Amino acid sequence: MKTVAFFRDAMGFNARPTGALGTNAVVANLIGLPGARWRITHGSIPGTILDFGLIEYSGVARAKVVAGAEDPGSPAFTMVVRDVNAAVDQWAKAGGTVATTGGKAIVRANGAGNVFVRDVNGLMWELIQRAAQ
Repeated sequence: MKTVAFFRDAMGFNARPTGALGTNAVVANLIGLPGARWRITHGSIPGTILDFGLIEYSGVARAKVVAGAEDPGSPAFTMVVRDVNAAVDQWAKAGGTVATTGGKAIVRANGAGNVFVRDVNGLMWELIQRAAQ
């Protein structure tokens, strides 16, 4: 899966083996995707204790929508990183893009910084570096 490879390269996502695509008619109708099949790939991101899941769908129409941060209901994810500039370099090498004007992170005098980036699916992420202690 392209997304799993991107997250592995961009942030060290460690995916666990996943099963075959499956379906459940009740769930498929509930989410408005009759006939769809899916599987969930779980994994972790180094330095966190969270379980991160990615859902892969098959048998559904595809349409790329790139929502802006100002669009109501637009998804955005936030991740705290140790070095925002190194994180942006790694993100771009993995195939992501920088959405922040100027194409680089903004780092303030106290060391705090942030940048908006997009993953390979066009979803918006904000990478945040905390202020120096």
